[in-house]
Amino acid sequence: MILKKLLVILIFLTIGSNTMATPEIEKKLFTELAAGYGKSTTASNKAIAAAYKAAADAIVIPPAVVTPPVVTPPVVTPPTNSAWPKDVTANPTGSKKPMASVVGDLVTQKDGDLIDAKNVTGKIIVKHNNVKITNFVTTGVWKDTGKTGLIMEDGKIDGQNVVENSVQWSEYTLRRVEVTRTIDGCKGHGNVVIEDSWLHDNTFATGAGTGAGGYTHGDGLQVSSGNNVVFQRNRVENWRGNSGVFVDPDQGTIANVTIAGNFFSNVGNYPIFIKESASNPSTGLPSNVKVTDNVIGARRTDTPADWGPMLCECRASGLIFTGNKTADGKEIKLGTDGKGYIV
Repeated sequence: MILKKLLVILIFLTIGSNTMATPEIEKKLFTELAAGYGKSTTASNKAIAAAYKAAADAIVIPPAVVTPPVVTPPVVTPPTNSAWPKDVTANPTGSKKPMASVVGDLVTQKDGDLIDAKNVTGKIIVKHNNVKITNFVTTGVWKDTGKTGLIMEDGKIDGQNVVENSVQWSEYTLRRVEVTRTIDGCKGHGNVVIEDSWLHDNTFATGAGTGAGGYTHGDGLQVSSGNNVVFQRNRVENWRGNSGVFVDPDQGTIANVTIAGNFFSNVGNYPIFIKESASNPSTGLPSNVKVTDNVIGARRTDTPADWGPMLCECRASGLIFTGNKTADGKEIKLGTDGKGYIV
């Protein structure tokens, strides 16, 4: 009799219902029936209660399937800096006023000379101290050795693929200036500040006399000796060159270099390359170097495979390297060998 009643219930659950009962429902029903019959004092109902309990205990409920939550990765907004020149038509570099044309070279006349609003077809030759050049175009600024206090603001230096570098060599400030078509954008051999400027499209040449390997090794900024160099908030695009910033003491010791808040895009071998000199090892490592909050954008497409994913190489004593990222926000860390990779 008990088995018959159980069979009737099972038939109702599995066939008589439009929806097949789940193990959870069956176990609950049998448990409730066992409890109900178990309240009776008759032997037959006690037997039915025991049968229902056995049926309930025999049902194994499978573990619940846990669906992991869908994690949407955060949208990373590339860092921006209003001081970076954005492109040729919308950048803060260049003259802010109309310029008078000067054919050939322009030579300074006195200490404290001011050259303003001049479009010079040749070079500006600085033979005096504390010269200020503003709102200008020239093919290069050549300063006599030993002259100090040179300031250049709001201009363009276009080397026209014949000038080696935009400014010689030390003791100057370059601010909001576009530098293009020179082998090295700027030389920074001591007491140099370069900021809020746009250095791009370095001259690339091949053949005899152009350098090791038979081609030019141009850099956005090249530091070969000297102390106190600040390179900050600049945009560097040196596709066929060597580095965005190259610090190598092959001409003398180097100390106190700050490279901060710059944007490097489509730069040659290494966007930032700081190391000891292979040709003059006695000068040792550059010292007290800070590389902070720089952004490295797209790499040149023909970078040799042996450089792989390395984005920079920085070896210096007293080196501070922090806050440097790719354009999509990935952190760049240095290994013990000084080579920088995406974390």
